[in-house]
Parts: sequence; structure tokens; C-alpha cells
Amino acid sequence: MSNCGQVLTAARWSKVNRHQHYVWMEEDPTYPARFKQAKRRWLQALEDEANRRAHDGVESPVLYEGKPVYVVGGPLKEREYSDTLLLALLKAYDRERFGDKSQVDLNWSGRLEDLSEGATGSIDRAVRGIGRSPAEAEAARGWSGAGGRADGGREMPPMLKRFAAAQRSVTGGT
Repeated sequence: MSNCGQVLTAARWSKVNRHQHYVWMEEDPTYPARFKQAKRRWLQALEDEANRRAHDGVESPVLYEGKPVYVVGGPLKEREYSDTLLLALLKAYDRERFGDKSQVDLNWSGRLEDLSEGATGSIDRAVRGIGRSPAEAEAARGWSGAGGRADGGREMPPMLKRFAAAQRSVTGGT
């Protein structure tokens, strides 16, 4: 398990049935701890590889028309770094500085009076559309269905425009 990270592959390499892993988890008092240690070793190997790819990069041949480009001394290579891995590692090691900044306040009293005006407005607009056709719901929420503002309403967000158009095509425009 510590070399592959997968129960099935480890079982095949060990020439045992995969089901045996689950039997050992239930019946062998030392197996769960050893399995947990193997998983930690595998996770450390993955983390080491992510660090290498983010920090040192990976060399790959430069291709032209699908064929490697050669220069004096051999094939031309370029080093590629993974910004995605680097960001993931930064978030993992220092979430306060590099983590997502969104914060959810779950300390609500349960009383509508305690909600912000933005929250109550969103709830109000959503409730106004319940049980209505898409066009009626758009009008009740103050959105202009055509994307303009001829009726004085707010312009519908692009994603909702696409959703409403798809819904109209399914319901036949009602």
C-alpha cells in the first residue's frame, strides 16, 4: 500500500484477494495501525512528488510538427513548473496567508430581523419566483428576461439567462 496507494493494486502485488484487506481490518488488531502507517507513507511520497514538480519542475522535449527538436548536444528540452501544485502546497502549509479568504458566519439567531438587507433581499427575490412559470418568476424577481432593461428591472445575470432560456425551450416558452 505504501508503494501504490491503492488496496486493489497492493493486493495484486501481494498475490492476495482484495477482500482479505477488509478481513484483516476487522480481525487483526495490529493491521489497522499498520495500514494507517502505509497510507501516511504513501501520502508523504505524493507530497514529495508535488513539491518536486512545483519547485524543480519537469523537463519535457520541445516538439516541432510532432517531432523532437535537436540542438548541438542532444534534444532541446524545456522545464515546466506547476503553478497549481505550488498554490495547493502553499494553501496546505499556510492556510491563513494563502488559503481561500471566504468566511461563513454561522452564528445566526434564527430571526429574520437579524439578517442583513442583502440576505433578506435575496431570500425575498427567490421566494417571489416559487410556483410561477420562468417568465413570471423573472418578472416577479425584477429581472428583464430579454437581457435589456425596458421594464425598469435589473438585468438578469448571464448564467440565469442561459438557464431561463433552456427552461423556456423545455416548457415551450411558458
